[in-house]
Amino acid sequence: MKILLVGEYSGLHKYLQKGVIERGHKCIFASYGDGWKKVESDINFASNLPGLIGKVHHRIKPFQYLYYLTGYDIVQFMTSEIFDTRLGLNKIFINFLIKNNYKSVLLSAGCSPLFFKNIKLSNLKDHPCDSCMKYDLKSICDFSSINKLQWNKVLANKVDAIIPSFYSYEFIYKGFKNLQRIIPLPIDLTSIQYKQNKVKNKIVFLHGINRAGFKGSHYIISALENMKKKYPSEINIKIVRQLPLKKYLEILNETNVLIDQTYGYGLGLNSLQTMALGKVLLTNFEKKLFNNDLPVFQIIPDNRQIENQIAVIIENRNKIENIGYRARKYVEKYHDCRKIADQYIKIWSKL
Repeated sequence: MKILLVGEYSGLHKYLQKGVIERGHKCIFASYGDGWKKVESDINFASNLPGLIGKVHHRIKPFQYLYYLTGYDIVQFMTSEIFDTRLGLNKIFINFLIKNNYKSVLLSAGCSPLFFKNIKLSNLKDHPCDSCMKYDLKSICDFSSINKLQWNKVLANKVDAIIPSFYSYEFIYKGFKNLQRIIPLPIDLTSIQYKQNKVKNKIVFLHGINRAGFKGSHYIISALENMKKKYPSEINIKIVRQLPLKKYLEILNETNVLIDQTYGYGLGLNSLQTMALGKVLLTNFEKKLFNNDLPVFQIIPDNRQIENQIAVIIENRNKIENIGYRARKYVEKYHDCRKIADQYIKIWSKL
């Protein structure tokens, strides 16, 4: 098959492409690089030009690649909004790609208008939307737009399949006849090398901030600062913001423990990359949705609870290396990009 992957979310399509190619299929990946993460792709829509010229170039650059984006067996979209939404360009490009390729697929991963609407109306606890609006946006979410919601629904009905990456992303598309089963997130284990998680003098804790409200960073940073006062000779703290993916992984590789986020129901790409490196992970997840062999510490939006989990790690520092090893094995078992590619190919081939 010939596959076209359009758009990016923290490396999902980059890792999936690797698995698909290794399974013997042709796969082209086109995106804007997911903002500051600068994820590399075969076709880069992002402009490197400065100022107003760069803004205009950003909107029109995809036009120069239209010839290379047609004639595929499958075109898969990361989200309902990939291109610039002004002047209707996003709809124009996506409709063109659907019309000029054989079958189309929409992923359900990350934020979207349907995620905003249905998660807020659900009884699912610890969703990130309210905190994101309060701390990141300081206003109503752009995905609350009625027009964007309608387009999300139109696209979801138009594509041949919707593939969710986790339970909450399946939940928001309940009722759509083309909704497929959940396929876990892929990780390229050849590009993320495992090494023993050796603790030196102090345990190094890392928290990466992209959207502080979405992650609940105020809870995490407060807990880390309090524990630093309590255990000054036991821990070091690293806080980084909006780094390119390559640079972020380099820093992550030199830490022992990552505290990812206090909101959510599953393991995102950041969590899985952490585990693949052999690091200890603290994040929010729904235990009943995972296998019992998941070696992850659960945290919630509560300073004291996070502090208690940090204390457990400090007091069991001799177990850090083993926990990291089990984390790597978990990713190998459930998230290897080749195994994940097999699941996508199985769905694609039946469309």
